[in-house]
Amino acid sequence: GSPPATLMRALAEALRFLSVIPVPGRPPKRAWTVLAAYPLAGLVLGLIASAAGWASGWLFGPAGMAVAIVTARILVTGGLHMDGLADLADGAGGGRDRERRLAIMADSRLGSWGALALLIVFSLHTAAMAALLVIGASACSGGTGLVGTSPAATVDDAEISQAEVVSATQASQEQLATSIKE
Repeated sequence: GSPPATLMRALAEALRFLSVIPVPGRPPKRAWTVLAAYPLAGLVLGLIASAAGWASGWLFGPAGMAVAIVTARILVTGGLHMDGLADLADGAGGGRDRERRLAIMADSRLGSWGALALLIVFSLHTAAMAALLVIGASACSGGTGLVGTSPAATVDDAEISQAEVVSATQASQEQLATSIKE
């Protein structure tokens, strides 16, 4: 087929594999072309998560935006890799020998180690997303994008006190909240 048609079939196949989005169609004849469409599929999935964050920002502010973005990403991908992470954590934390660890990992029930691993990963993803939102707001408001620095500062100017960083972070969060409300 034509290059655009091949790319669209590859994108559809990539979305079928990487997400829970019900995409009709048949796979491309050359399976390797799907790999070339993964960045575009990531863009589509990222736009969906970003839309969820933007919509929730009107109600919940920057922290809510971060939670919504991470949650949407997990939901739209069907928790890709999350189940494996939980199984791994359950097996590593609950088994004394190899056979017991493998049996625990094969069990479909969620154990306490798996729940802790999921909570930690979700928390870290949310914290990282919140930090990126603050840094992005700082950069959009005329700052350097480095939280706690003035436009004239550089990374080498490490003479910034912790109080200045906290103050700048709070100011960035307030600017982000204000820009979302506008």
